[in-house]
Amino acid sequence: MANWKYVVNTLPEWEQAQEDKLEIKALITALDGRFQASLPAELYEEIEELFDQLKGLIEDAGDDDVDADEFDEVWSQIYDWADARRIWIKTF
Repeated sequence: MANWKYVVNTLPEWEQAQEDKLEIKALITALDGRFQASLPAELYEEIEELFDQLKGLIEDAGDDDVDADEFDEVWSQIYDWADARRIWIKTF
């Protein structure tokens, strides 16, 4: 079993998104907040560029919702980053 250094609990946001109570735009904002609150500043600074990419998707979408495939692409990179630093992203 992995020896996780940090846990970022995103379960409430993912559950709301799965129940269609949270659009991807709001999910991105909430996830960014969770990471900021759960990680030391120096670790968040490492991942901030990826969250900036996610927030850029919000700007690009305008009045539409963010494209799920584009979100998934960046989110996958966030998972890889977290795994490399032994950070558990709790989604279930």
